[in-house]
Amino acid sequence: MRRLLSKGVTMIFIQLVMMISVLVMPPLAAICTAANYTIWPSTTTSAASAVTDNQPIEVGVKFRSDVSGYVTGLRFYKGSSNTGTHVGSLWTRAGTRLASATFTNETASGWQEVSFPTPVAITANTTYVASYYSPSGYFALDLAYFAIGADNPPLHALANGVDGGNGVYTYGVTGFPAQTFNSNNYWVDVVFSTVDPPSDTTPPVVTAFTVPSTSTSLTVPITSFTATDNVAVTGYLVNESTTKPLATASGWTTTAPTSYTFATSGSKTLYAWAKDAAGNVSDTRNATVTISINNQVLFSFWPAATVPGIVDSGPDSAVELGVKFRSDSSGSISGIRFYKASTNTGTHTGSLWTGSGTRLATATFSNETVSGWQQVNFAAPVAISANTVYVASYHTNSGHYSGDQYFFASTGVDSPPLHIPADGVSGVNGVYIYGAGGSFPNLGWQSSNYWVDVVFSATTQSDTTPPSVTAFTIPATSSTLTVPITSFTATDNVGATGYLVNELATKPLATASGWTTTVPSSYTFATTGSKTLYAWAKDAAGNVSDSRNATVTVTLSDTTPPVVTAFTVPSTSTSLTVPITSFTATDNVAVT
Repeated sequence: MRRLLSKGVTMIFIQLVMMISVLVMPPLAAICTAANYTIWPSTTTSAASAVTDNQPIEVGVKFRSDVSGYVTGLRFYKGSSNTGTHVGSLWTRAGTRLASATFTNETASGWQEVSFPTPVAITANTTYVASYYSPSGYFALDLAYFAIGADNPPLHALANGVDGGNGVYTYGVTGFPAQTFNSNNYWVDVVFSTVDPPSDTTPPVVTAFTVPSTSTSLTVPITSFTATDNVAVTGYLVNESTTKPLATASGWTTTAPTSYTFATSGSKTLYAWAKDAAGNVSDTRNATVTISINNQVLFSFWPAATVPGIVDSGPDSAVELGVKFRSDSSGSISGIRFYKASTNTGTHTGSLWTGSGTRLATATFSNETVSGWQQVNFAAPVAISANTVYVASYHTNSGHYSGDQYFFASTGVDSPPLHIPADGVSGVNGVYIYGAGGSFPNLGWQSSNYWVDVVFSATTQSDTTPPSVTAFTIPATSSTLTVPITSFTATDNVGATGYLVNELATKPLATASGWTTTVPSSYTFATTGSKTLYAWAKDAAGNVSDSRNATVTVTLSDTTPPVVTAFTVPSTSTSLTVPITSFTATDNVAVT
């Protein structure tokens, strides 16, 4: 925004036009129709309708309402040079996006309006931000407009200083506009209603969900995931649970996920869900994949429980933050991790670089949690050489990154086979560079740790050794069909990942139904008699053990006599042979 100051006389002229436009503006109190309110009427025009700073930009306005109600849509004033696809967003003051919608059927210039799929409830006397994204970099502008503010009760575009600066902007990709300059008005407006929207009780429908039938990686691509709703689908979730999730559960994303990462290999079933803005959750569609991979050992520098000393370093410009590292052994980097403060909002991208600045891979983080460690996996693992310096980094547009100064001043971090060199061993460490994503971070400041990490895979030889069932016992007799399993243990060269008890002597497949991740504590038979049970174990590579077996004789104890429930004969007879007209009985097991 500061580039605009270089336009000198032109900006003075714009200010004069702005002052004139304010003088001729219609009374604000008249700008409403049937309980729908906007801050400015459609007859209002901007002093400068198409200004540019020659880069994509998100511009917005802070506003409040005197009463609670619903924001049903957004408006912005458009100049003829402001081309491209525009997306409007509603945000909390802290930067959480509440809704977004793409403008359609735009006119060449003038006020443009889009409605949200579902009205968004807002609270009285609370600051919100309305914005739109201009990929062309053009926007309408009136300088110093919010030195006073704009009031159309119940709506108020805040004067500069009431709650920080107003209007707001951010450069680059679409995101929360947190910067401000000169109280400028970028002519973004809301459509506000005090009328409650109709209730929506119709859940979405997941119309398609597919994954490959097999995979050699724990990260499985989602080849299709579509859903429909009577209003609009607002959330997508993929998990491994058959239980319908709450609309408020963690893990929902606004776009359909493109992959899912499992913790272990084997036969896996994924469940796809969709939700709408009213909180209705769909029934599920599921798909199954069999994962067969080499035994992998994953290494990182910091465990999930590690928390930085300084979680939030405060707001800053867009910046790439990273760390130099090396490995004792060759292997592959499958992903990037970073620690996130709750205020570190927006889109984050992770990158892996050579020590000289060649980018080897990049990926965009998705399904992020509000805070804590975040991880993204590359589309394919990247091979690295032993004892060679590489750089792992991530990009943030909002600042608010975690940062501990002097962390690498005297010592690095050793988590064999991974090592972070101390500052000065291989040049500066941790590293950064300001600007848009894609720039190599090669600057250092105070030996700071920006809490960037890697996921390193040391792949061993394929595992072909099956587990061994070392013990399996059950009682010799039982008086119930459910027989306790008194012992069941197994060992494996890597680790047993599944247990199965059945009545078959044939070795089961690792993908068969009935496997459990913990040892079963009992088994229920269908009938009595002499029974033999077989115990099996499997590992992550799909190797299945030989069995151990044990025999039990099931004899049910029954001390409950039958009950004759009906018995009738005629009251008179002319024959010595009398018919029995009814005779019924019941028993807890069976009448014999």
